Amino acid sequence: MSRKQFAVISVIIILLAAGAAYWLWRTEQRPIGNATPVSVRLPIPIIEAGSAPFFVAQDRGYYAEEGLDVKFEMGSRELNPVKTVAAGTDTFGVLGGPDTLLVARSKGQPLKAIMVVHRNSNFPVLISLASSNVSEVEDLQGQRVGFFYGHISTDVLRNLFRKKNVQVTEVDVGFDYSQLLSGELKACWGFRTTAGLDLPAKGVEITMINPADAAGIISHGYTVFATEKTIAGDPELVERFVRATLRGIRYTVDHPEEANKSLLKRDPNLDEALSLKRLKMYNAVTSASEAYPPGYMDKDMFQSTYVRLREEGVIEKEFDVTAAFNDSRAHRLARWAFEGHPWHVIVSNGAFAALMHRILLEHSDGRAIPPYGGSTTTVEFQGVTVELPTRLLSLIARDDHDFDLLVEGIIEGPHHEVAANVIILTLLEALFDVAAGGVSDSHPVDGPEEGNDAATC
Repeated sequence: MSRKQFAVISVIIILLAAGAAYWLWRTEQRPIGNATPVSVRLPIPIIEAGSAPFFVAQDRGYYAEEGLDVKFEMGSRELNPVKTVAAGTDTFGVLGGPDTLLVARSKGQPLKAIMVVHRNSNFPVLISLASSNVSEVEDLQGQRVGFFYGHISTDVLRNLFRKKNVQVTEVDVGFDYSQLLSGELKACWGFRTTAGLDLPAKGVEITMINPADAAGIISHGYTVFATEKTIAGDPELVERFVRATLRGIRYTVDHPEEANKSLLKRDPNLDEALSLKRLKMYNAVTSASEAYPPGYMDKDMFQSTYVRLREEGVIEKEFDVTAAFNDSRAHRLARWAFEGHPWHVIVSNGAFAALMHRILLEHSDGRAIPPYGGSTTTVEFQGVTVELPTRLLSLIARDDHDFDLLVEGIIEGPHHEVAANVIILTLLEALFDVAAGGVSDSHPVDGPEEGNDAATC
């Protein structure tokens, strides 16, 4: 190791120690017995597997470790998350997808997403009895079809019928499938994770038409949001809630059987086997890969949803879709830093700094020891061949190789811990030089590939 390398690493260690000390001081200043109350409105009025990550984060003490006293409230038509969060009744809300959030913003509601749990989930489907011989959308021409007005499935299905030029008679049935079972309806809306499992479990043979397969209509799942006032006025609260929830997501994906116990604890009447099957179906489309870490969201996810809603005429006033989600460069890097590492108990910036410190220490002498199970990219650094996480280099490289913008994103983001910022900026500067300095031909640096590494529907 050269003197220059040794000096750089020494400075990093000193800065890291300062940042860690600062974080510990901040932790000690937060009264354990005086946790910040937080209210979260869930999307539906029942205990169901989609909410498992939040219950897990509560049961395993992740929220408590962040100094949060989280209370969950059930959603309903009258007490829907958009209404209660906008009114200030709840701090955060969870929607079945970003669709409802975008419609609300078009009506002037200052709401913004802070994470999306399920990417390319494609939950809304058309359900028919197997005996009805409905195998494609065209079989429903002129038929009565059950809808749930106000639910995200409505605009997905309307978009499907419009693209297929199929005219149907809509019947608002909510969660009631009795008209489908009696034959009064030829088909009915449903989530493949709910009715798609519940009806077969009761012995009802069904067929499902997925809009993603039938017409390429992609939809996303659980979307967590807050008001712009909360995000701008108390960014630390948002970061604490996000960090704890991301840990709950990761644990739920890695330990579904244990996560299922959090559901059974809240509703002992749940069918344990069916609940676990449902939970695993949710996990299959939960962002939890290297390319798409927990909570992942990007402009394309919101833009495609926005375009579909605009086609159906439900966007009352057009707006820039990037205003609908909080995903600054600093936010993305903080989320990436959390993914799969034991640094999650540190503030986001501190976590990132600690991880980068470990990378530099382990790779400065050329040892090819990846810091975690993800893929690495071989690069030349001060004459030494080292390996760094491809995901990190992709994040840096895809921002137009503009370090100034990267720094600006961090400074303007919800990261006000000065000591931690000094560390992250120092490390990013070094790593940015590495990314710009060249990558081996066998490992090109680019953004994440299309598709969801966690699963496909």
